[in-house]
Amino acid sequence: MRSLFTNVVLIFLAFSFSHCADVSCPGAAITIDTPTGSFPADGPAFFPANYRCTIEFKIPTGKIVEIGTRNNLQFGGLTNDTLIIQDAASTQYRYYVLDKVFYAPADVAKLFITTYSITSNFYITWKYLDVTEFTKNQYPTGTILSMNLTANNYYQFTSPKSQVAFHTGSINGNNELSIYRIYVYDGDDLSAKFLGNLHQFTLTDMISSGKSLTLVNYFNTTLYSYGIANDYSAISNYDGYDFVILSSYYDYSMHGKSVAGKETVVTVFCSDCQFVYLNYISFLNSSVAGQEVRVRPMTPTDGYYANLLTYNVQSPTNTSLPQQIATNLFTLSLYQAEAYVGIITRSQGWSQGAPGRTGTIISPSLWNPKTVLTDSYFTNITTSSTSRFVFNIKSVVIGNIGPKLRVEVGSSGSTPIGVEFTNSAKNTGEKVGMGTYISTSFTGSTSASSFIMDFSIEESIETSTKASASLITLSVITLVLVNFL
Repeated sequence: MRSLFTNVVLIFLAFSFSHCADVSCPGAAITIDTPTGSFPADGPAFFPANYRCTIEFKIPTGKIVEIGTRNNLQFGGLTNDTLIIQDAASTQYRYYVLDKVFYAPADVAKLFITTYSITSNFYITWKYLDVTEFTKNQYPTGTILSMNLTANNYYQFTSPKSQVAFHTGSINGNNELSIYRIYVYDGDDLSAKFLGNLHQFTLTDMISSGKSLTLVNYFNTTLYSYGIANDYSAISNYDGYDFVILSSYYDYSMHGKSVAGKETVVTVFCSDCQFVYLNYISFLNSSVAGQEVRVRPMTPTDGYYANLLTYNVQSPTNTSLPQQIATNLFTLSLYQAEAYVGIITRSQGWSQGAPGRTGTIISPSLWNPKTVLTDSYFTNITTSSTSRFVFNIKSVVIGNIGPKLRVEVGSSGSTPIGVEFTNSAKNTGEKVGMGTYISTSFTGSTSASSFIMDFSIEESIETSTKASASLITLSVITLVLVNFL
């Protein structure tokens, strides 16, 4: 009975309001000649059933219209009544009771009110705003930027070579839907042509028509995504391209596939860690030869095409993983392959060794060739029992006076043995040491100095005489003395 009474009251109120307010649809487009206004002019009103109204806004270059909305439409409500705003790229946004404002870029926007019932209440306000005085932030392609953009600022990305492509990623691994709050302009500033919101832009793989692309967030919304601008010429020949964000508490697993002779490529960026680790690689069809997973520095735009790590389907990978990548930014590709790849940010698996383990230690300077200064590097891999460590320094470059590379093998309570380099060298040959750890330290702090070293861990060979055991130790000591001279 009470429910019936409530419905009767609502219908009566709706009928009363609809007759008190003038809800006649504006016949002409709204222009900057009416810089502010509202509809209905008398304030919020219930609209009659079967009502249709289209309000058009003509918006000059360098302006936007702030459209305020008040309505009582519930998501998943019982009526089919709608309030829809369409931007200059013809993208439509359906507004509900919690949606309060929309920013319409040049050069046109439309607002549609449709009712089937007499229970919907609407009120629209508008204000023309100038955006030509926003602060400019300019970046080259290859830049990674948080999408938490500052209010009253715009962000220009410029390529020296080609059109600009833009991709986004979020920390939780999914594309953050709120990036529709970011608008994309096809040019140098906010007077350029509006291309659409960033969600639509990335979803359809759009690119700029020229060498610049501009982003802005009029809504001042907090976002947790990151974006990367690339030269389109650097990624256009890939079979596919994506951008992935890691964090210290979020691991990543990808399933990628590329056709014969092509690469599917992912640029990986960790927002709050220094190093990451390849955790597993699994080729789906191991009988197909020629498949590879490749890892190289930086972004495609940076142009470092030499692979620092390569994993071939015909070579077992389980013994060489996890593999350290001494950077928080790199590019991974699947070459004519279909595979699963896992990436983690924790170092435990890397630092724990056992017989059968192999790997490569690569200095941070090779992963970050554009960085002016890098921290000194140290890593330590331990085993639970005495093992045979075999290592080969493939390359060490000492670009200036002072940096040194030292590799040390030892056990707790005993004197360690090691080799040390203060000059450049290549393919120094295999060296062997017995112990429970192998540590590597490098004091080169610029891209002028670097090193790459392969290592493997083997079972300790128990011999029947002390002489043979001493030979292994003596050979190592001799190598140490030679390199220390």
